[in-house]
Amino acid sequence: MRALNQVGAQLHVDYTEAARRLGVPELWLRRRIHELPHRKMGKHVRFTQADLELISDMHSIRPSNGSVMHIVEARSESLADLKPVAHARRRAA
Repeated sequence: MRALNQVGAQLHVDYTEAARRLGVPELWLRRRIHELPHRKMGKHVRFTQADLELISDMHSIRPSNGSVMHIVEARSESLADLKPVAHARRRAA
């Protein structure tokens, strides 16, 4: 609730601002939206600070015993409920 207490702070941000805060291209977010935590208000996709932190945590990579291991910490029930998408991505020839 910290964002609500800040004067002028936005509770929800759009793709452009979310991409800026995460340091990724906006297109990266748009292509993966069905795999990422977000809010849907009608046709508008928005992100909270908590959503952005979960997205960052989902992509945390930490070395373990000489190998790289992906770590996803289920910090909330919504993250624990995420399921991989069933479709396969097509690769450019």
